[in-house]
Amino acid sequence: MPIYEFSCNECGVEFEELTGPHVGLEADSVCCPDCGASRVERLPTSSYSPIHRRLTTNERKKLESTRSVDRAARKAEFKRKRQAARDARNRSSGQG
Repeated sequence: MPIYEFSCNECGVEFEELTGPHVGLEADSVCCPDCGASRVERLPTSSYSPIHRRLTTNERKKLESTRSVDRAARKAEFKRKRQAARDARNRSSGQG
């Protein structure tokens, strides 16, 4: 989703606008929100924020294999902790 910065040639106001086919507004058809002028100039973007996303299962496995992560040991540790939590929950509910 491209968010572009624009400057109006008429009144000089700077603003941002979300453009693209998913919004139904192309960058060349943007108008100034203050004066309504169609003569706007797209400014170069000074910075951006990268989109953070989670790794897929295959990407995580590949990363773990390059880091030599022992998946079997991690899985066994998770099962042990989950069983300990279940046992603690059963003990506390049995005493109530």
